[in-house]
Amino acid sequence: MKETKNSALITAQAFNYQNIVALEKCFEMQEGDTIYIEKDGDISHYSNNPNMRAQTEVKDVKAPLTDHHETFWKTLKNWLAPEFNHKKYKNLILHTTQSFGKKTQLSNWNDKIPQEKFQILKNIFDSSSSESEIAKMQQNILNTDKSKLLEIIEKVVLITESFDKGEILNRIKSDKLLGIPENNQQVFIENLIGFIYELGNKDVWAISYRVFKEKFIDLTSRFSRKEFTFPEFKGGDATDQEITENETKVFVTKIKDIDYEEVIPSAIGNWLEFTKSLAQDLDNSPIYHDKTKKYHNELIAQYTGKHRQAKRNNKNPQDLYDEIINSEPLLIDNYRPPFAYRNGIMHEAMDTNANLKWDTK
Repeated sequence: MKETKNSALITAQAFNYQNIVALEKCFEMQEGDTIYIEKDGDISHYSNNPNMRAQTEVKDVKAPLTDHHETFWKTLKNWLAPEFNHKKYKNLILHTTQSFGKKTQLSNWNDKIPQEKFQILKNIFDSSSSESEIAKMQQNILNTDKSKLLEIIEKVVLITESFDKGEILNRIKSDKLLGIPENNQQVFIENLIGFIYELGNKDVWAISYRVFKEKFIDLTSRFSRKEFTFPEFKGGDATDQEITENETKVFVTKIKDIDYEEVIPSAIGNWLEFTKSLAQDLDNSPIYHDKTKKYHNELIAQYTGKHRQAKRNNKNPQDLYDEIINSEPLLIDNYRPPFAYRNGIMHEAMDTNANLKWDTK
């Protein structure tokens, strides 16, 4: 199982090269297809179309791809392993950022028939008297049952000088996000990446065509040009680290004043999401900020009336908190915003206004 993160937004910079390539391959899927990460290798494309079935090993390496470079030989060794079923795939792809070395015999690999590819492997091995680990690996590969080796190397495709992370993401933006305002494209990509990253929490890291399409449509509806772009709010609890970093905030202290520590993780989580949303450079962000200010004023007016009533009736302050935080959010125009947005505004107001409090004494 891959290590996952609790943060609401995974940035493209934090996402490793393998999974950026997987994201790009998601756009190649057809109905019924699934992309698997770390199933038979780095990236596996299962498809009803036999010609689309591929297993891809991804390498982000600066050194050139020479005859004896481990990138090629270790990958070939893995494909020859008894536990790897190459018959499931049409192509076995080595996807690397490396360029071919000037003298490598691998440069015309993709143009060769299986027997010619076998001869390339043999020539490379015969040209070296080294006793290195790579040389031993080469010998073991050539000692493999020849019919199996020929079957596998027939499928092997070398894709060199591949785009780096930034280039892949820029290509996705230019080719796949044509209807998304430029100011929204980065946050669109980061939400899409975060979605894919979250799928790694499951026993099998799989991205089906259906779920990817649904998420892409959802993000398109959110970030396409309209009156204003409303950021995504997930409403999750803060992590232990986030709680530690923010437990001295004024709004947290006001919650502690009413002995309601159990709601602090969700309160900090909502506040963090709200404050981050204000920092996002979205299309028509000034409109979002303006509507947020007006919404803030409406919430404070609503809170003031409920707080006065709670004081008159000696209401338990925890009940007042629950009533306000769990009530249905007020509309913004004809749109009902997420709970985390509304609650984040309330906690920000508590943090910046000394006259606001949950205590009803």
